[in-house]
Amino acid sequence: STSRKSKHAKNSSAKATPTNLIASLIDGGFFKKPKDLASIKVCLEESGHYYPVTTLSPVMLRFVRGKQLRRIKENKKWMYTGG
Repeated sequence: STSRKSKHAKNSSAKATPTNLIASLIDGGFFKKPKDLASIKVCLEESGHYYPVTTLSPVMLRFVRGKQLRRIKENKKWMYTGG
């Protein structure tokens, strides 16, 4: 069995879980500018992955707690940045 914490999983062989998809967005520099959950959701949908924001929210929080992303409040919305 493979370790769940493998940080450098290849996109082709990694399962398309919300966590893996967002990790690849971080690696690709998607979060250089602050993004809200809605724009993260749209970005994933553009590549054919449909998740409700209620699924993405705890995933994002995990990345914030793991210090891979930061979040800032802008206009009463959380914006995620730092990738």
